[in-house]
Amino acid sequence: MDKGLKIALVILITLILFMVCACCVMPGLFIEGIKRNLSVDPLVISKTTQNMVDYQAPPGYKQVGGDFLSLFKFVAITAGSNSNFTILLLQSPFINQSNINEFEEGIVSDGRSSGSDVQWRSMGKTQLFIDGSFCDMDVSEGSDSRGILFRNMTGVINGRSGPVIFMVRGRVDQWDQDGLYAFLRSIKK
Repeated sequence: MDKGLKIALVILITLILFMVCACCVMPGLFIEGIKRNLSVDPLVISKTTQNMVDYQAPPGYKQVGGDFLSLFKFVAITAGSNSNFTILLLQSPFINQSNINEFEEGIVSDGRSSGSDVQWRSMGKTQLFIDGSFCDMDVSEGSDSRGILFRNMTGVINGRSGPVIFMVRGRVDQWDQDGLYAFLRSIKK
């Protein structure tokens, strides 16, 4: 199957799943279900990430995580309410070694067009050293209508029970390289 067709198929299936959930379930109930599954409780977050990786959030960072209908497990680690700097870990039973590249490309593409007015452009790739091995990260940057510059990095790390999408996003003027490096050093499978 053509690579472009695979990517389109993965994105289409993902969109169909979300549309079915959004259309078949009352929107308020759907949103409440998501909110109900989000938590800042360290025990819930630990349970959510138990099959991903172990890590230590940088000092002062806040975490929110959840398990949505057992379809997606995720944790977002943010530098606080006044910062746009966010680290995201995402794992799903739909993501495996045979389709991980398509999922990653879909997320990178969605990240470039995700409901914001940021005009993203690819800046290439970089490598981050995570738990003894290098991880290729796609890097994009772009400005919004106010001229604020944003950066997005997306890659895949090997978790305990399969691939984990790893994303870092934030304003360039609030980019916390030290916090990111501290987080990367703490990751253990």
